[in-house]
Amino acid sequence: YAFPGTYTVTLTVYSFSGCATSSNKQVTVSPIPVADFRIQPICVNNTYQFLDSSSISNGSIVHWDWSIAGLTSLDTIQNPSYTFTDTGTYAVTLSIASDIGCAKSITQNVHVYPLPSANFSFDPQFGNPPLDVQFTDFSTDGSTYLWNFGDGTATSTLHQPNHLYQDTGIFVIHQYVTSAYGCVDSVEKSIYVIKP
Repeated sequence: YAFPGTYTVTLTVYSFSGCATSSNKQVTVSPIPVADFRIQPICVNNTYQFLDSSSISNGSIVHWDWSIAGLTSLDTIQNPSYTFTDTGTYAVTLSIASDIGCAKSITQNVHVYPLPSANFSFDPQFGNPPLDVQFTDFSTDGSTYLWNFGDGTATSTLHQPNHLYQDTGIFVIHQYVTSAYGCVDSVEKSIYVIKP
């Protein structure tokens, strides 16, 4: 059968004397499911959840089998999670089956990208308030930046911002660096704003 649907099958039996009898039965041809899953950028050492987007026109999908070529069998749930410990390109296969056993599989290549490397310096290293501090970015593979200066007054998305500390204290500065593939790394350093 080329297409799913319900078909009437007729069996006619003839005797040697020419007598005949017939019987009709309905035969249901079920559709083959369409195996598919969405791919988004994957970052090394981050947990990634695979999202099944398979479909079937009639019935339901009841079985999922995920595997990564050369590595492991992931799981038999619909949307498993996995942490890639190395960068590269991996062939991921999803095999599905419907409630009556019709099966299909798909293999797609997924790319695992490296994390950027967050790093910065600031000048001056300490001083009296009001203290105007210039930040210099030394990160690699960054595309966007987020700075939290630790004093609760403001954040910045500039590449190399400056910030004015108005009060005394030890403030923890956080730099979050995001790559073009959405991978994030962060680093923190402390600055001392002291009384004269």
